[in-house]
Amino acid sequence: MKPQILGLALLLSACSAVVPSGIAKLYQLTPLESDPADLAVALDLPESVRIKPGTAQISFNAKRSDTGQSSDGAYELEHRQDANGLTILAVAQEDQATLRAQQAMIRDWEAENEEATSGSISVGFEGCKATEELDLQDQVSVLLRTQEDGRFFHLIRDAPLSDVLQVFELEKIEDC
Repeated sequence: MKPQILGLALLLSACSAVVPSGIAKLYQLTPLESDPADLAVALDLPESVRIKPGTAQISFNAKRSDTGQSSDGAYELEHRQDANGLTILAVAQEDQATLRAQQAMIRDWEAENEEATSGSISVGFEGCKATEELDLQDQVSVLLRTQEDGRFFHLIRDAPLSDVLQVFELEKIEDC
């Protein structure tokens, strides 16, 4: 099961904001082997944009075509600001054990019948406007960490806010 959290990266792929080395690292990620405590997304957002509280989550979904079984899990992503002003999204500690159990079950399915097992991972959240006006030339960056004590690496660097809004087909962002 390969990560499907490339939505924004793929949609922005025509612009120079996508970091090829970061995408290559993302493809090396093995979501069923990665400890949820190790994974984190960092967003470098302009002052005018924030993450709407309670909306950030990561979803793991898997199906077996041979048995009809499916597994769908949505896990809260806690968010905080770090010392550098990045918004850090990480799996809530209370959800980590449940996510590990789901990963183990899907690994078992793959061991039994890899061809019949498919899945996806997605990260979602809602943004909100923290200031009166948005400057559409402000820039957004997305980074990923795959080891708890590891460094973040860029997936998207300095994408114009206008491009991000266009990708998500948003004409406006609600106030926080």
